[in-house]
Amino acid sequence: MQPPSAAFVSEAVFFELLAERVASDPLHQVQLLRGLSREEAARFLSRATLLRVAAGDLVVRRGDRDSTLYALLSGVAELAVADRSKPPVAVFGAGDSFGEIGFLTGVARTANVVARTDCEVLVLSGDFLQRLVADEPAIGAKVLLSLSRELAGRLALATERLQAL
Repeated sequence: MQPPSAAFVSEAVFFELLAERVASDPLHQVQLLRGLSREEAARFLSRATLLRVAAGDLVVRRGDRDSTLYALLSGVAELAVADRSKPPVAVFGAGDSFGEIGFLTGVARTANVVARTDCEVLVLSGDFLQRLVADEPAIGAKVLLSLSRELAGRLALATERLQAL
């Protein structure tokens, strides 16, 4: 059974469903929600959708143009380059987000993201960011700060890897 979209249940019910999916408090597990109160997180998630993805499914395709942001609630996904003989560039687990380049800039996807296990993914639409900032500027600022911190952490890891080469 496909999990419900936030549009079809109340904010509180959707937040509780999300809490069950991540088997802990989503405010601590899902990096995008860090810094939000429970009420703010429920309002933020009111525009989200949950998606089930089977192991092996392509979640993001390199070259596609869309502005969707994904947050992995359960399972494992890999960021992969076109050459399948090379190891994955990154591995995502519960709480990690991906698709942020297209989400923030609208440019074509730079890599593939493949589900390595069955996954549940929180899907945030492209115009979500614009509506969020317009309708809920304080929440939008906190979410963007959390996303910025997640991206800064990835940049720091990439820098360390380059220095090690």
